[in-house]
Amino acid sequence: MSEKVSVAQEYRSYVDGQYFNENFFLTRDEFTIALGLYIDDFEIANPLGTSKLKHKMCAVYWVIANIPSKYRSTLNSIQLALLCNTSTVKKCGYAKVLQPLIYDLKMLEQNGVYLEKLGKTVRGTVLFVAADNLGAHSLAGFLESFSVERFCRFCMAGSVDAQQQEVCSGFYQLRDKDSHDRQVQEVRNNPELSRTYGVKGACPLTENLDHFHVVTGYPPDIMHDVFEGVVPIELSLCLTDLIGKTYFTLDVLNHAIKYFNYTFADKTDRPQVIGKGFSTKGTIGGNAHENWCLIRLLPFLIGSYVPEGDNTWEVLMLLKDIIELVVAPQHTEETLQFLEYLLELPEKPTIKIIPTVELEPVAAHTDFFETNSQADTDILSVSSLDRSSQWPDAFPIPKFSVDVEYRLRQGNLQYLRDETNLKVPKEMKHDILEKLAETIYGFKAYPTKEKFDAVTEALVQTHPCLKEPASSSGWEGWKNSLKFKMGNYRNKMRKLGRLEVSINAGKRGRHTTTGDPPNKDIKKPRKGEINFLPENPEGMDDHNLEGVREVLANEMKKTKPNGSLVKKHMDMTFALRRKEVVNDKPDISQMILRWPALFTESQVYYEFNRVVGKNLRESFFDALDHHSPNLMDIFRKKKGLVGQILAELLRQTKTTEPTDVRSLCLRGLPVILGDDPSAFFKTCSRVSKAVLGILRKVICFPTGDDLEAVGAGFAQLSGSPAFSRAVGAIDSCHIRMKPPANNSHCYYNRKLFHSIQLQAITDHRGKFLDIFVGYPGSVHDARVLRNSPVYLGSLYPPSGKCILGDGGYPCLSAPICLITPYREPVQNPVQARFNSKHFRARNIIERAFGMMKTRWRSIFFKALEISPAFVPEVVACCAVLHNLALLNGDIVEAEDEEDHDDDPPEPHNPQARVGDHVRDNLAAAVSAPNICVAALNEHDYL
Repeated sequence: MSEKVSVAQEYRSYVDGQYFNENFFLTRDEFTIALGLYIDDFEIANPLGTSKLKHKMCAVYWVIANIPSKYRSTLNSIQLALLCNTSTVKKCGYAKVLQPLIYDLKMLEQNGVYLEKLGKTVRGTVLFVAADNLGAHSLAGFLESFSVERFCRFCMAGSVDAQQQEVCSGFYQLRDKDSHDRQVQEVRNNPELSRTYGVKGACPLTENLDHFHVVTGYPPDIMHDVFEGVVPIELSLCLTDLIGKTYFTLDVLNHAIKYFNYTFADKTDRPQVIGKGFSTKGTIGGNAHENWCLIRLLPFLIGSYVPEGDNTWEVLMLLKDIIELVVAPQHTEETLQFLEYLLELPEKPTIKIIPTVELEPVAAHTDFFETNSQADTDILSVSSLDRSSQWPDAFPIPKFSVDVEYRLRQGNLQYLRDETNLKVPKEMKHDILEKLAETIYGFKAYPTKEKFDAVTEALVQTHPCLKEPASSSGWEGWKNSLKFKMGNYRNKMRKLGRLEVSINAGKRGRHTTTGDPPNKDIKKPRKGEINFLPENPEGMDDHNLEGVREVLANEMKKTKPNGSLVKKHMDMTFALRRKEVVNDKPDISQMILRWPALFTESQVYYEFNRVVGKNLRESFFDALDHHSPNLMDIFRKKKGLVGQILAELLRQTKTTEPTDVRSLCLRGLPVILGDDPSAFFKTCSRVSKAVLGILRKVICFPTGDDLEAVGAGFAQLSGSPAFSRAVGAIDSCHIRMKPPANNSHCYYNRKLFHSIQLQAITDHRGKFLDIFVGYPGSVHDARVLRNSPVYLGSLYPPSGKCILGDGGYPCLSAPICLITPYREPVQNPVQARFNSKHFRARNIIERAFGMMKTRWRSIFFKALEISPAFVPEVVACCAVLHNLALLNGDIVEAEDEEDHDDDPPEPHNPQARVGDHVRDNLAAAVSAPNICVAALNEHDYL
């Protein structure tokens, strides 16, 4: 009865898997029962409209996993364990609904059941739970929403990471038992961490069974993920494209589906005809067994209509091959390697789906070039860059033609078996070399000997069947052939008029047209230059580009040039500028005259990136960090007056923070070189000290009439005159920073990045009344408050007034009056109405933080790359300048308001007096009919 253990290096069933073999309860010598549970919802009727989902049922089935798979999948082996209305599951939760089943499972695991045939008691446990993703997440205790940051039950991939990086084995950190158990406990203590970890609670099966764990017990469900997920969507896209190419019609396809001669199991699994609206819906629908049958038989249904070599058809056939491998009854290391190879193959057979949109006519007077939108400018920007990246560390071997890839795949498999080398026909070698030359040209037109070595070595490593037995390196012959092929490819590009290679035409022969010696004045890119002589933008010649250059020069004569327009025109004229530099070699004075924008700071960075494909700032600091140890060693060894100055600089540098070390090196270099430091670099310390000198004049508490005006402002914000007692809103925000070298864990906040905290109190306009900055990001908001001067000295608000804070703070009447909202769920409408008004008034602090960060986006929208000791000074300067801007009417819309994400409440501080009675009085005043604003009586539904 027990599932047989497979041969080594073969994978036939779950017994060959890692998770099963790590379960000592199931793998011990004594026979044990391994149960599989299946959970799914189904409709017991076919309701329409409002009756939909009304009669939906949740069913739990069980099967003995020890039974061989060919018997385990029969209906006789699958038994119903539990049946419940889906609405009851949502209302009560799986823990209560599954309670009877869990009781039986615990009895099976602890006491076992007596089997008369065996004459003994046998114990068992749950091996796996199969369900669709929503059901699995609901039962396993993960968040059901797949739009949250941590959406996967298998790994810790973030939603942004998954969109930017291919999801593949080994890239993301897998969830493990210990970390998951710790996350569940942390979420219990602090429910706010639920979205951070993607976990909402514990799995009832894991809590009650000793030998089942949520991390290893919820495998992917191929039925839902592949046959009802990927397959119907891919079929919809590909069939839409094939029908659009008029290879066949939907009626022809449906006729073939309907009248095909199905045999054996295909008679019951036969697919349904495809509805006419499948293209609009984006899926053909259908059940798993129908879609499996359709993708498997598709070549017999419509294969004869599609011409050979169609990319869309290749996509479908590749999907078919992958599915056949996935559902294979057994696997070996070779088949798994082949499956991974197929999953990496789709760079060649791809299709581009362009949705049809209705275009609206634009008014004749619309001027497309007067926009101030940076995004629009970037999209419309015309660039002549031929290449965008440097030569890679590991050369990417391209995908060859389908025929060549197939031969290489077969050759690689044969090589893995017996190390037999592939005999490469002439036409196949030509295809491989031609594709390699094309790829090389995409990085460099004139590769060095080392580059050729790197390419051919990567070729043989990727396709070991191409290794040359007689060669010492294994690729020497390939390298020589590739050199000749690269020369032929440059000749081809030269005939096409490519400037980068045509500039050297006739300079390598013995009889040059000018009579010069061969190889004289050969113009090649210097090391690192990836765009040496790019082509003009499509549809533009030198005369057109000269006109753009004149517009650009005139724009630079303005007091405030349009930065977006300058960047756009500099991108457009890059090819013209490179021709002048390479061919004419002009003086600096001439370049300043013709290209004044090139000598602005931003365009220096952009031009470096255009030519070299690197970030100048990052490259500079990387090189500086690399040489810093040697420079500091030189500083220490210097003697005399220079040595004394350098020793003082070393003494002033008290930390090993990268920014401090960089500052030391930059300040020491002009001393070593004997240059004037003021002409070598700029410092902002004097500016920051000047700004901080006026801090107490700009950031201060209101008094007299100003105080009453603030109260009136909060009453207006909240919509209730009762809030005229509020004269401020308090909150903290996290300022991103690079992790310091020492005690970096103290700065790692609950939002999972390193930061320093800024506590602020603002008035009704978003003007800062008080700031307190410097505490590490891991410290609780309430603790920061207790250690701030405004709290310790009872500085604000004055008697009879209050400030508003979120639920992360305690509700206080002394030493300061701080009013927070009622905890959810509220007890009555009075509390609900108060919370609504409170939020409207307090939200100004979130907008204030958002305005400041938007105004100084280069500082706050990325991690500060300065010493932690200098961060409070920078933040305080920004707060002062923010207030000055507001006082002068310079108001910006916040692009990124602070997330309203309260800290969990801290244990009550016995030194503080609870302000619940003050809050109750204020809530009663908010709901009092005699002071409610009349216009709100009929609209305030709380």
